Amino acid sequence: MPIVEFTVTFLVAFGLNLIPFLGPSNLLIASTAALSLVNPDPLTLVALGLFIALAAALAKGIYYVVTFFVSKHLSEKTSNALTRKH
Repeated sequence: MPIVEFTVTFLVAFGLNLIPFLGPSNLLIASTAALSLVNPDPLTLVALGLFIALAAALAKGIYYVVTFFVSKHLSEKTSNALTRKH
C-alpha cells in the first residue's frame, strides 16, 4: 500500500473521529479500507489498523483537550447549570 493511501486513510479516520457522537465506528473505517486493498499482506493490514488507531486517538485527544479548556472558561453559574442533576 503506497504512502499516499496510508495518508488518505489516516486523514479520513482523523476527520471522522473529530465528529463527536456521530462518527462511524473505527471498525467500519478499517474494514472499508481493508476491503479496498487488492491482495494485502498481513503486515499491511496491521499497519493500516495502527494508522487508523493512531488517527482516532489523536482526534479524540484533541477533542478532549479543546472541551477541557473551553469548560474552564465557562462561568461558574453556567458550569453549575450544565452539571446540575435534574
